[in-house]
Amino acid sequence: MTDVTRRNLVTMSASALLVGSTLTGCTTVKTGTVTSYMLDVAKIKAYGQAGLNAAQTILTFLNMYPNVNRFRTPMNSAVKILNDTLTTFSDITGDQVTISYDNTNIRTAVDSILIAIEQIALLIKNITTMLSTESVVIPTTVSTRIQLVYDALVTVISVFKAVLLTSRTVGIAPPTMLSSKPTPQLVMNESSALKILNV
Repeated sequence: MTDVTRRNLVTMSASALLVGSTLTGCTTVKTGTVTSYMLDVAKIKAYGQAGLNAAQTILTFLNMYPNVNRFRTPMNSAVKILNDTLTTFSDITGDQVTISYDNTNIRTAVDSILIAIEQIALLIKNITTMLSTESVVIPTTVSTRIQLVYDALVTVISVFKAVLLTSRTVGIAPPTMLSSKPTPQLVMNESSALKILNV
């Protein structure tokens, strides 16, 4: 993002900045003395695709190892929800390149994408927790890959949240889910995370 210092970013995830993530998901448009902040449609879709790719990677492992297969149904449900929210977002944005987060319909669609991605991340976290606390026989390489996918998706979510907090107009409260969950310490930047998730 350009001209970041023109907004109050105190509420933005500090860890996202520390690992070098740049807010490429939004841009500034200046008309006279008024500065508007626009979301990049392609970037929002990329974040959604990262969520889908993360889920698909995990589903592949779930199909291979029946002892963790109980997560397959909820993961498939989460994928369907994310797919539906992305379809709605595409229908609303059409061929627009940038959009305003201040628009109610846009904000609802974008927030839905973020919530759906967070649900996928929560399921992956539950899987990693199970692998560390239960006697589940699974190759170390697989459990390591699952953890890496989770870390990458957490990074995407954190940058996504930072973009939304930066883009909203002063006076418009961020969605509850933006502040309801603490942002964990990140271990990579946005570019690395998207690469891991094949975006």
